[in-house]
Amino acid sequence: HTAFASHTIAPTAQLIVRQNRVADQRRLPDEDAKSLVFDDTLLFDIDKFSGYDRFETGTRANVGVQYTFQANNGLYARGVFGQSYHLAGENPFIDPGLDPTGKFNFSPASGLETDRSDYVAGLYLSPFSGLNLIAQGRFDEKDWTLRRQDTLLQANYGPLFGMAGYTFSHFDPSLGLVDNQQDILTGLGLRLTNNWSILGTLRYDIDAKERIQDMLQLKYSDECFVLTASYTE
Repeated sequence: HTAFASHTIAPTAQLIVRQNRVADQRRLPDEDAKSLVFDDTLLFDIDKFSGYDRFETGTRANVGVQYTFQANNGLYARGVFGQSYHLAGENPFIDPGLDPTGKFNFSPASGLETDRSDYVAGLYLSPFSGLNLIAQGRFDEKDWTLRRQDTLLQANYGPLFGMAGYTFSHFDPSLGLVDNQQDILTGLGLRLTNNWSILGTLRYDIDAKERIQDMLQLKYSDECFVLTASYTE
């Protein structure tokens, strides 16, 4: 603690021991674990898959450090950095297998396919209430090449709230995936009442110069229940 802020440094090490192999997951259908994005939020998850159709096997160690800064004037900042190590058993991220259409069940270049994963880092900054900046990056474990970057700015003022984001992805073209991809995400919402709100978002591909997705959402939420209805194109 200092006169104007508090500082917290938290080194963390985690060891997860599981059976080395359960089944050939490549032969199992994958409906809900396709969107695998390895970043700092997954670093210490026991299972890093996004759904229940795929699961981790073998022994894995996760190591990282977190620094948190909290100023007396309300400024908040947090930084995370770490890496994951596959120590023994079968690494299910090496070979995702193919779905019936011939596409990968999930990304074979997730950053977890090697015994030493890519490095992941995250920065979370809130200079004052109502404004948040999130920046996340994944770097190659051999030469520190930037493999993925996600930046998101969130703001709210009265009943209005909005966001703007940028994503950069770099994949290995030898795997048949897009070499570089950049897209932006924008969204604007309005709180109609304490429980009801509406939100519209748009995602645009910078390289292809075309709209990827747009969505309109109506949401109800209270202390113990959330219900959303969305139209997505």
